[in-house]
Amino acid sequence: MQEVSTMYHWIQVDPYSGSELETILSALHPNMDQTTKRKIVQLRDRLDDTDAHGAADSLAEKDGLVLSLPKIQRVCSRVEQTLALTMNLKLWFAKHDE
Repeated sequence: MQEVSTMYHWIQVDPYSGSELETILSALHPNMDQTTKRKIVQLRDRLDDTDAHGAADSLAEKDGLVLSLPKIQRVCSRVEQTLALTMNLKLWFAKHDE
């Protein structure tokens, strides 16, 4: 691994801060509840803290503990789909319970 790391010029990019990530999520998912967005950001931060304390022994384990922006977007999309489905079911039951 040492040989590969010296072959290329690596650029370190710091992750978004919590407030920056909430702003990005608000722009990408405006219909999602602010509390839900905050909880997703808190989960990302907790996973980062876990990784910083050496919870992962290998790169594969480390990747599993990182909640990247694409992963967060998939989580947000699933949350929105679930909320939409829940609302549709509530409307359907309200209409058919009458």
